[in-house]
Amino acid sequence: MLTSTQNFIISELQRYKSYWQALLKRKIHLNFINGEIKIQFTLPNGVLVIFNKNAMRTPEVLDRLTIEKKRRMWNKIRRTEYWLQLLSLRQREAIFWRIINHDFEPCNSVECSGLKYKTLSYREIAKKMDLNEKTVWTYVQEGIEKIEELIEGAK
Repeated sequence: MLTSTQNFIISELQRYKSYWQALLKRKIHLNFINGEIKIQFTLPNGVLVIFNKNAMRTPEVLDRLTIEKKRRMWNKIRRTEYWLQLLSLRQREAIFWRIINHDFEPCNSVECSGLKYKTLSYREIAKKMDLNEKTVWTYVQEGIEKIEELIEGAK
C-alpha cells in the first residue's frame, strides 16, 4: 500500500510530460538517452527536434513565464528533475519507463470511462534495460522511497 507522500510523488512524476506540453504548447515525445530525459517533437515541416531544456533557464525565457500558472508548471518541472537527479541512473531510467513516459488510451470498461493511464509493463521495461522484472520493480520502489525520504526530511 502506498503512502500519501508516495501517491503525491507518482502523481507529480506522471504529470511531468503534460507540464512540458502545456509550456511548449505542443504534443511531445519523451525518450531516455544517456541518462537524461530528452524532449522531442516534430515541426510542421516534418523536422524532428530534440528540445534543449536548458534553453528554458535563460532569463529571457523565464521573464516571459509571467502567467502564474506557467510559472507553477515550470517550478514543478524543476522539482521533478531535482528529484530524478538524486537517484541512481538505473532508478531514474526505471522510473522514467514505468511512471513518467506514458500515454492515455481509451477505456470503456466497468472500472473506468474516458482515458486510462498506459505505461510499459515491468516485463517490457526489464527487456529494454536488460534486467529481470524483480530488479526493475526494486529500482522503481527504491527510487520512490528515496524521493519520499527527501520530502519527509524537509518537513
